[in-house]
Amino acid sequence: MLRIKEPKYTLPQLCYNRLQVPLCRRRRVSMSAADVVKLVPFDASNAQTYDALCHCGAVQYAVTLSPPLAQQKIIECNCSICSRNGYLLVYPQREQVQITSGQEALKTYTFGPKRNLHHFCGRCGSAVFFDPQLRKRGEDHDIMGVNVGLELAKDSPRC
Repeated sequence: MLRIKEPKYTLPQLCYNRLQVPLCRRRRVSMSAADVVKLVPFDASNAQTYDALCHCGAVQYAVTLSPPLAQQKIIECNCSICSRNGYLLVYPQREQVQITSGQEALKTYTFGPKRNLHHFCGRCGSAVFFDPQLRKRGEDHDIMGVNVGLELAKDSPRC
């Protein structure tokens, strides 16, 4: 079950992350896998590529989003692992996610029916993305759940 959270704050400075993406626009909805796919139509004329990395920088990757991140619906899954890892998700097509370095640092965790492969950095533990393996389950589309809570620019300030 996916949900988009109701805003907790009304002050703009509390509702924006470092990329100036308004997190307070999230609202609670129930969504099926078919609804998630509707969130990710790819339009090359309205796309932007983001360089992303885990906290320690060992895993680096590029994500091309259409529409760009500021226009994406950011989803918060309420399953136990996504909640605990603080996932804020967008769902690009698999071919729009490219690992540029650190493939060997990625570790995988699954639980329950083992349908979703949750990938995290084996060095710092950052939850990077998850793979719902939709093609293996007979779906026509192939998406990834990318955690936009991570730094999406190499020059972003670190705490």
